[in-house]
Amino acid sequence: MKRILLLPVLVISLTAFGQKVRDEKIKVSCSAPDASITVNGKSAGNGGAEVKLLANSCMKISASKEGFYAKSVEFCNNGFTKLPKAHYIELEQDLAFEASVKTDIANVDINIRPKKSQTESWKAINSLVLQYIDAIEISDKENFYLRTAWVASSFNSGLIRTRVIIKTNGPEQFTIKILSEKADPGASIKEDEKFKEWDRVLRKYSKIIEEIQNRL
Repeated sequence: MKRILLLPVLVISLTAFGQKVRDEKIKVSCSAPDASITVNGKSAGNGGAEVKLLANSCMKISASKEGFYAKSVEFCNNGFTKLPKAHYIELEQDLAFEASVKTDIANVDINIRPKKSQTESWKAINSLVLQYIDAIEISDKENFYLRTAWVASSFNSGLIRTRVIIKTNGPEQFTIKILSEKADPGASIKEDEKFKEWDRVLRKYSKIIEEIQNRL
């Protein structure tokens, strides 16, 4: 006589499927009372906000303040995940901000008219740039063109890369540019598409143009 094995029946709770998903509210607060709170990119308040999460939708809540590392969190109201009634965002100081200065010379062509000849000026320019960045990618003496390699500096808020480009602008003038760009944490220095122009320059490079102007 054959035995019939009775397999246990897996009972699946249909509560999540049968229950109607409702709109929810989450009270958001932040460690910085004047931080900007945004929901899906739209302003929701300063320091905190009560946000409404519609049924069957997701939202990205972000907190940001100058000098601090912006943080974001995402919630989805799908009936499967229990949503909190409140969420606290702790902002951290942006170390890249602390190590840099805001300046109007970042990513801008600055014209310099030296008092010396182009040949003399070129020697002085090369010597000075090498004191700041010793990795030169291109140095064309005949055409008076110099471009340093990108130099990367990693911080908690992302990756900062800096380079200097110098070229002639007529027989009696040079153009100097400090390129300063920033990408989110985890980016590689070679991933150009992840970088955006930054309106700040790391302090260790901020005096390059001023020194060149003084020497020429």
